[in-house]
Amino acid sequence: MNDLSENFFTGLLQERKTINIVKQLESLNEFLKNNIQVDNNENDISYNPIYLSNGVAVSPEIAVHCFQDYIRTHRFMLALYRAVQEKLEQFPKRKIKILYAGCGPYCPLILPLLYLFNSTNIEIDVIEINPYSLKSAKQIISFIGKNQYIKKILCIDATQYKPEKEDRFDIIISETMDKALEIEPQVSIFLNLFSYLKKEGILIPEKVTVDLYATDIRKEKSSDYEFYLDTSTTKSNQIQRTFIKNIITLDKSFLKLQHSKKNQENIYLTSLKISDLATENIDLLYITSLKIYKSITLSEDESLLTLKVYALTLTDKIIDSQVEFSYRLNNDPRIIKKIV
Repeated sequence: MNDLSENFFTGLLQERKTINIVKQLESLNEFLKNNIQVDNNENDISYNPIYLSNGVAVSPEIAVHCFQDYIRTHRFMLALYRAVQEKLEQFPKRKIKILYAGCGPYCPLILPLLYLFNSTNIEIDVIEINPYSLKSAKQIISFIGKNQYIKKILCIDATQYKPEKEDRFDIIISETMDKALEIEPQVSIFLNLFSYLKKEGILIPEKVTVDLYATDIRKEKSSDYEFYLDTSTTKSNQIQRTFIKNIITLDKSFLKLQHSKKNQENIYLTSLKISDLATENIDLLYITSLKIYKSITLSEDESLLTLKVYALTLTDKIIDSQVEFSYRLNNDPRIIKKIV
């Protein structure tokens, strides 16, 4: 690829074949990599992860690996594009305001917008805590000649960011997460930024769901390396599982509820009486799924975000106990369990 174009992004967003999506995003990856001139000195502190009070902001290298989770990237790009389309239809006479939190070194999710919409119709604020990633993102936007779309681009922690009073956003997008909402600060970022979303604004992803399933871990199979192409293994695993209950659903309703409770380190989620489980399986798994925007979703094994996570094995010692589930918001965010 010699250059980006409107035709490239139009074709990418219309593409439905997985193999073609991967090939097109591989070419985009090469283009971006070849046109970044920032020194990638691995001894530089800015090239490392940043450990926050609310989780880990991944290193630029890991952020690029996240971009290379190509089905995930494609669906987030498509979701944001369609959300902008919807808002422009609702409000054709004003600019649509977008906040992109955690852009990484490639700033990938907004790239289609810079080619498929007019800068008179949208304006984008970009925030990123890692200075290396931010410098790289600035360089890409300048290289492709799209600075006019960007209102602000700031090096700041999205869990602490407080926009100016007049800044309320039609769309807030952040993809700072890992499977089962562990390690990265997605929950804290949304808890902070939700206050700055307009009443009818769109949050992307719209919903992140972590459900609990019972299984026999010995019968669980591992997907092939290209797990998003290996649907047979996923189906085989799902057949032998029993759904137990939803553990957490990160969406507008959750955020509204938590906004009424200030400064919590642990958010109580739900509880489970082990003796009530109507299943012979004794191993519990967290399964993550995303509703990114309307019908655009990510299901199990379609992304690194939706790989299964081991939760607990039910032993004779705890068969008469209850398990309480909470979400921890400290520097190691994750679902935590307490046997009572």
